[in-house]
Amino acid sequence: NPAAASPGHQCDEHCDHDHDHAHDHDHKRELTAILVRTNSKAPHLSMVLADVINREATAQAVYPAREIIQFFDTVVGNVQLMLLILAVLVVVVASVGILVSIYNSMSDRRHEIAIMRALGGSRLIVMGVILLESILLSLGGGALGIVLGHGLIGAIGPMVAEQTGVQVSMWNFQLIELVLIPGLIFLATVVGYLPAAVAYRTDVARSLQAGT
Repeated sequence: NPAAASPGHQCDEHCDHDHDHAHDHDHKRELTAILVRTNSKAPHLSMVLADVINREATAQAVYPAREIIQFFDTVVGNVQLMLLILAVLVVVVASVGILVSIYNSMSDRRHEIAIMRALGGSRLIVMGVILLESILLSLGGGALGIVLGHGLIGAIGPMVAEQTGVQVSMWNFQLIELVLIPGLIFLATVVGYLPAAVAYRTDVARSLQAGT
């Protein structure tokens, strides 16, 4: 008689039913994602593995570093362009500073320039010395900036790779950096032309007389 069944028997049937229901619920769960970490000594294997998995329609592999690089190319690219424009403006302002510095020093160096001319230096030699000074100042600042920038990248590179998986190297150079040297030479020649022209037109006799 079911009505006369013991409470323990009813509990067993109820517990078995709940157990079967939970088992069916667990059985219906689907695997949605798997995190695969490859050997760090062979990073190219992870890219190959992702390509092999994506060839099939049953699964899709995502390479985190590749996605981050794509994010930087699409989203951060505009920010990088703005930073590049800002860097160009900084270089232009620094060039104007070099121009003002050399030009203001011409009044104090007229006597030295006159002595150089009196010792046989031509106008072109004097002009070349001023242009060379401007070029050396620009190249020195540019070289120092490259060394400090890539040194900073080398210092924080391991931390960036550990946090994001993106490998950055201090030996990676952008195209804009490769044209930096000729660009600085051209810009230094332009900003140094005015002080060089002042030195070129220096009156030797008047400058020597004023310096005595």
